[in-house]
Amino acid sequence: MNSKKNKEPLPTNRRQLLSLLAATSALLMSSTARSTPTAYKNDNLKDANFAKNIGTLKTLDPTPARSIFVIDHTLSGDGGGGHFFWDAQSTDNADDALVIKSNLSSTGRWHRQLQTKNLINVRWFGAVGNGITDDTESIDSALKSLDKAGGTLYFPDGNYLISKTVHLNKDNITLRGNGASRTTLTLDKDSTAEYAIYSDRSSSYKISELTVDVNQKNRGNTLGDNRRSCGIVLYNCNDSSIHNCTVKNTIGDTKNYSGVAFAIAGRSSRSTISDCSAINCGPDPTRKSDGFFISGEQILISNCIANSVTDTAFVIESSRLSGLTGCTATNCSAGAAISHADIEYDSSGNFINGLSINDYNATVTGAISINIPIEIKSKTTLIDTVISNVIITTKKGHGPAINARSVSANNQITGLSLSNIRIKNSGTQGILAKAENLMISNCDIEGSNDASIQIDGSTQVLIQSCRAIQNNSPIAIAIIDSQKVIIKDSVIDCPPNGEWGIYCYGRETEAISMNNIITGFKNGDIGYDSGATITAMRPSFTKI
Repeated sequence: MNSKKNKEPLPTNRRQLLSLLAATSALLMSSTARSTPTAYKNDNLKDANFAKNIGTLKTLDPTPARSIFVIDHTLSGDGGGGHFFWDAQSTDNADDALVIKSNLSSTGRWHRQLQTKNLINVRWFGAVGNGITDDTESIDSALKSLDKAGGTLYFPDGNYLISKTVHLNKDNITLRGNGASRTTLTLDKDSTAEYAIYSDRSSSYKISELTVDVNQKNRGNTLGDNRRSCGIVLYNCNDSSIHNCTVKNTIGDTKNYSGVAFAIAGRSSRSTISDCSAINCGPDPTRKSDGFFISGEQILISNCIANSVTDTAFVIESSRLSGLTGCTATNCSAGAAISHADIEYDSSGNFINGLSINDYNATVTGAISINIPIEIKSKTTLIDTVISNVIITTKKGHGPAINARSVSANNQITGLSLSNIRIKNSGTQGILAKAENLMISNCDIEGSNDASIQIDGSTQVLIQSCRAIQNNSPIAIAIIDSQKVIIKDSVIDCPPNGEWGIYCYGRETEAISMNNIITGFKNGDIGYDSGATITAMRPSFTKI
């Protein structure tokens, strides 16, 4: 052994000792620690119990069962240190993170002591998190180190610059930051990556507590015109979750496809997005972006926020038993859409239960769209959709507040329920709907710039316990080419320029008005087009 005079000097006073103990304790308790004890004069001594970094560890004497505390990975304060022990029998592949090969021995390895099994800190692999250094290779190496059964990849506080997609290609992987306000992954300004985080055909992912900045404000046109940018995308994935994350600054291509902040797409199932925010998606107004997109079966978006999204805040497409609850869309082109475009399966049982929309400017689709946007020859359709507990207020809305339409008679929307909805100042109609088996109940529509409710080409319609007031249209409720329509127990009121409370168009239109209070219309409570054939219309009004 070395002589006593060659040993590493110990702390000489109480303050140094406390500092050293604090640094050691912090690294034992948390992989985020960055405290650096007093630097030693000679890190190459064979019997030192501390090493400055991984490079120094390689030069220390590999005594059997020896334990060494490494302060940093490479740079001072980089948070990549930890405790290592010497295993003389190990032949594991060295990765300069979990397994270290000694410069002094051709056999044996230094092994990192893990506080939690299968929890990997990206800083152990050299990630810096300073927003300047490219951490892509370090993150990729950390992902590869997870065993086949999966594990957790942890990102301590920092801004991790990436130039390529973080590609998840194993099951049971968790990506966890230290909070969305403290951990950020930022795509480099010169990156051509379309996705920040992506997985295809795997299961049991958990992504939480981090922010993804797709950075399109600074990336310019690195993607070209025919590619979009996306934040977190899980495609054909099952039993997965995204929680307490933020994605910002995504864009679409210049032709067909919107960008997207969050997506659980394809034929995914049993997955959730919760307590997440999509911010400033589509900073280039010519390249629009959605906030949240889901497709598949049993997928839920809950307690999420979309702010300044240039396409649709929340999209539920070609899904079953999927929806959103407790969400907010502010200053977005459109608030939400439930759409069907699947040639193999019906979309059924989808819902919106709890959504607040503050300002929208989508002229055609409106604030909420329930639609079949293309003709589907296989005649699949949209079945049993429920929209409830919604508030839509706007100062600049250009289209209808709720728009339920199909472009083809072959693909009818069947079974649509709209209830407990409050609409104020819609750009055109409050509710514009074309569906079979349609129920509108307990809806309050005020100040729309067209009919409060317009039903077109529908059958078996019930409008019940609604309030349609102060609309800026000659007609409050318009029924067009529809059969078996009942309007009952509703209040219909209009300023003096209103002409009709309820008006029916179409030669085969049928409607029944029962127990409604209708006031303020110049021409009358109800009316119908002179060429129409109105059957079974039995008005029963109480006039104030």
